[in-house]
Amino acid sequence: MKMFDKIISVMSIRPDFRVWAKKDKKIYTRFGWLNFKDECFSAYNHEVRHYVKVDFKDAIFMRSTGLHDRKGKKIFEGDIVRRFFKGDNPVLMFIWFDPEEQRFEALQDANPHRREIWGLKRISEKHIEVVGNIYQHPKLVEEMRRNYE
Repeated sequence: MKMFDKIISVMSIRPDFRVWAKKDKKIYTRFGWLNFKDECFSAYNHEVRHYVKVDFKDAIFMRSTGLHDRKGKKIFEGDIVRRFFKGDNPVLMFIWFDPEEQRFEALQDANPHRREIWGLKRISEKHIEVVGNIYQHPKLVEEMRRNYE
């Protein structure tokens, strides 16, 4: 393999993420152009069937954990999952990336000062199910807070 071929194969790696556009109140998963000078990018809007401009300041990027739930749905940071314990009631957990630990974690409480933390890799994919995310389903966040107060 020539050096040029190696460079091309590395460049073809695509990060897996989605974006919450605060202004539009939508999650985008398909993207077009990227403009660093004007600090914006294009995202495909399925409702109007064309790309729309999104400003960086209006975007919250959510990385994929690389895992899937028990139904095969991708799990992203910002997701709220239901974890099924043997014999216990299901528990809601919030997925986030801890920059200090450099890992994805599942928090059993929306309060950052009082929480049970699980390293996401420790949880079996067959025991969790994505039920929403913190941006489109704020009532789930409130339910988490009520359950653990």
